[in-house]
Amino acid sequence: MVTFVIYDTSDDRVRLKFAEACKDAGLVRFQYSAFRGEIDREERETLGLRLAKILGDEEGRFLVQPVCEHDIDGALIVETCERIAYGE
Repeated sequence: MVTFVIYDTSDDRVRLKFAEACKDAGLVRFQYSAFRGEIDREERETLGLRLAKILGDEEGRFLVQPVCEHDIDGALIVETCERIAYGE
């Protein structure tokens, strides 16, 4: 299932490790602190646990959000001012 990971932290070390964890899970960055990609439930749970361990007691937050294909198909994705794509 398509999964979005969005995070917010002021700690550069945590931010870098979050990005590495997302890339290791096969997700692709689409904003500075946001990734998306196809991962299953077990991979989402593993990633969530890894992110929680990285965050530890540091100030910050993250969201690991699965989205069904039906909702993805209706998404509006704007990548530049010149190109607009609906779904994929």
